[in-house]
Amino acid sequence: MPATWFVTRVPSDRRIATWKVNAINRTRSLLQAIHPASSAPWDGAGCATAYSCVMPENAPNLPPGPRLPRLLQASRWLFAPFPFMQSCADRYGDPFTVRMTGLPPMVFFTDPSAIRQIFTGDSQQFRAGQANRIFESILGPNSLLLLDGSRHRRERKLLMPPFHGARMRLYGEMMWAIADRSIDAWPVGTAFPIHPRLKEVTLEIILRVVFGVDEGPRLARLRGLVRDALRILDGSNPLRNVWIWRRFARLRSDIRKLLREEVSRRRATLPNEGTDIMSLLVTARDEDGRPMTDEEIRDEMITLLVAGHESTAASLAWVIHRLLEHPDVLEAARAEVASVVGNGPDLGAPTADQVANLVYLDAVIKETAR
Repeated sequence: MPATWFVTRVPSDRRIATWKVNAINRTRSLLQAIHPASSAPWDGAGCATAYSCVMPENAPNLPPGPRLPRLLQASRWLFAPFPFMQSCADRYGDPFTVRMTGLPPMVFFTDPSAIRQIFTGDSQQFRAGQANRIFESILGPNSLLLLDGSRHRRERKLLMPPFHGARMRLYGEMMWAIADRSIDAWPVGTAFPIHPRLKEVTLEIILRVVFGVDEGPRLARLRGLVRDALRILDGSNPLRNVWIWRRFARLRSDIRKLLREEVSRRRATLPNEGTDIMSLLVTARDEDGRPMTDEEIRDEMITLLVAGHESTAASLAWVIHRLLEHPDVLEAARAEVASVVGNGPDLGAPTADQVANLVYLDAVIKETAR
């Protein structure tokens, strides 16, 4: 059964040595794991293919981990994942192996240098698409995150143009307008949870900028379906709520159907002047002049939605949280914005040059992300 090399960051104050993983056999049957700081490294056979590799279930070179029954390990992971990972890191060090019912062994790394090595390693050894196959039921088989090799390169080239140049400046103005309108509706003088509000902002931006759906019945329908589906992905435990995944399957089917209809509608109106990302992908052609299929566009739209919604909202929430924790930093950031962009109720969207000159605010955002 394959072993999955799963990359995560477990909170820990300990400095843990790095593992180096190298695939050294063309038949993909040999894995050499070198522990540079250990006098007794593991050795054995296997195969490294990034986060997942084909190796025997009892491969001797897997790092240590809990000996609990697989079902019990799975339940601890599902009900309390972070305490479970922390307890494993405290007891077994880095890396450690977790074995759960119905899944291949998962090897967890907690040391930043090991994680950096995995993310910057040879793509022929570290196949992210193969490791991400667990998300196929959500993203679809054509998602960029699930592809490797030539297919990944083709899809990436087709996806990149909308995220450059004048289009990004246009998207910036649209994002500013949506955020400004949303913030005007926030309560004043009373505490409120900001993360849900920011998720509403990022969802609206994706629906308008990425999907390009104008206000009306189609947008209302898509917004409702996406909200319900994301709510399930955000907070449901599959053991506690088995029934809810049936509802998710229905929502996923409805969303895919709606997106296919939207792609067909865009193709029927070609050539058009659409500037949203979906319209640009409909007109995109690869080096051989081939367009993306409806299924490819559909899956990439879902990928952009899932990847850009929660992560962006969470990052913004943490930035605001950190700023409020440090009033001096908040005041410095506000002063920079006032100096570069201006201050007042009638200001429009900042220009690209103004955004580039918000050096202090950029540092705050990057430090929060770090």
